[in-house]
Amino acid sequence: MKIKNKAATNYSLIIVFFAAAYYFAWSLYPDSFIKNNALNSTPIHNAMNLAFSYNGEDYEEHDKISNEFFSNETLKAKNEFDIITSQSINFENILSQQESKLKLINENLSKAWTRNTEAYVDEASLKNHKELNVKEDELKAILSQKNKTQGSQFDIMLAYKNIEISEVKLRIATSERNALEYILSHAGDFNDPKLVSELNATNKIIDDTRSKLIINNKGIIKIKNNVQDLLSKRQKEDLNFWDFVFYSIGISTTTTFGDLVANSRLIRMLVCIQLLLSILVLANVTQNFLSKNKNSL
Repeated sequence: MKIKNKAATNYSLIIVFFAAAYYFAWSLYPDSFIKNNALNSTPIHNAMNLAFSYNGEDYEEHDKISNEFFSNETLKAKNEFDIITSQSINFENILSQQESKLKLINENLSKAWTRNTEAYVDEASLKNHKELNVKEDELKAILSQKNKTQGSQFDIMLAYKNIEISEVKLRIATSERNALEYILSHAGDFNDPKLVSELNATNKIIDDTRSKLIINNKGIIKIKNNVQDLLSKRQKEDLNFWDFVFYSIGISTTTTFGDLVANSRLIRMLVCIQLLLSILVLANVTQNFLSKNKNSL
């Protein structure tokens, strides 16, 4: 009798302990168990409420949604969320690539603009530079005749040539200044057309991609708001400790009634532990019973 009482106590403690563990886990994480509404429904009670309730009486909150509807809508929202998130990641990659490309285009555009403006300035003063080269060659020729020419005549020739060179240098400075003024007022004319076209195309891709990201972000916010609305309307599971005692008894007797289903690895592990402990207790009781009967014979 003592052995039987001890086994019954251990068996009961296993049931109560694991029932408390299941209830605690469900309280922290409601998705750890799935309630089978087909085995926990009250269709007759609902029919009577519908049939005999007064017109002005709200027998239940009509804005509440069923758990099946909640699960389906949540799954749809998650699928849509995953699709939008995947698209956004792709858009972010495109945006990063195009921004890097844009940076390179701007660098090349700046270099091309510098080359074009320098070429324009050089072309504007090219004639005067050629004339300056001629005048400087003439100056060298005069200087080479210094010892062969009378002193006063040489000085006059040298002075006139220096004046001519100064005038040419002035024309060069004036032409370069005019060229720079034109460049400042027509800066866009010196851009590389091919690079400008590439720049515009890249900017358009960036703008379009950013617009798509904004749309996706709005879509994500909308999904989150819809899910929050679903959460506020979801029917709360009316489970209590005794439901988990019932479930625990089913596990310990190796009989699952199907009203609750474990929905997490932790709970499944606890179920396995409870089942093994219960089998060990029952096996011990059976062995003791058989040994006692054998000894009595």
